Amino acid sequence: MAIKLIIFDFDGTLVDTALDITVAANRLMSHYGLPPLTFDEVRTHIGHGFTPFIRKIADKEAKENKNETKPPALDLSQEVFDLFQKFYDEKLMPQTTFYEGAEKFLVDFQNHPHTKIGIVSNKPEYQVRIILKGLKVDESHLVQIYGGDTFEVKKPHPKPLQQMMSLANARPKETVMIGDSQADIEAAKAAGTHFIAVSFGYNTVETLKSFGATNFIYHFDELVKSLESLGVALA
Repeated sequence: MAIKLIIFDFDGTLVDTALDITVAANRLMSHYGLPPLTFDEVRTHIGHGFTPFIRKIADKEAKENKNETKPPALDLSQEVFDLFQKFYDEKLMPQTTFYEGAEKFLVDFQNHPHTKIGIVSNKPEYQVRIILKGLKVDESHLVQIYGGDTFEVKKPHPKPLQQMMSLANARPKETVMIGDSQADIEAAKAAGTHFIAVSFGYNTVETLKSFGATNFIYHFDELVKSLESLGVALA
């Protein structure tokens, strides 16, 4: 069986965005009068998804605010999220870089005759596209780019992966998802695709194993060999 489609997660898989996210997160913390987060704390939040982080700040703000006219915590979560995105958009990628070997892999495969590449992130789609443009990635060689706001659902829901497979005319057993989070693992499982975890993202190998990951790469140079270890080959 040949692999026709490789779907990459974005943050923590193709690119390391943690430094720029840390800057935005600490601007958010300062805005709400909260102590700054360490870089490692921010990496942990990214690894588990930013929604719990946003809700935690919103809950703290709601409890400390004595004004009865203040919106409920659910609405405040949206306010906090929007403010974080504003801070992040203002300095989206000064320190964001590809993981070692990732750019070369994309370049090597941009004209592959049979195996296609797509990106499915839970980051807003426009941010993914801005970062790729800043890193000089030619989007025309990608099947598609989906963000967390492209559909009404996002990973771990399988829909983004299923839509990507439909565009690439690839079946689940001809598709591999590559990522660094529980959402990536569960999305791949729900969509019926292969899955390869990266060891260098925002979750540890031990954590990823606890989520069910069994196949890992420790550098992008290992990706082709890892695909072969699944009993498949590139188309």
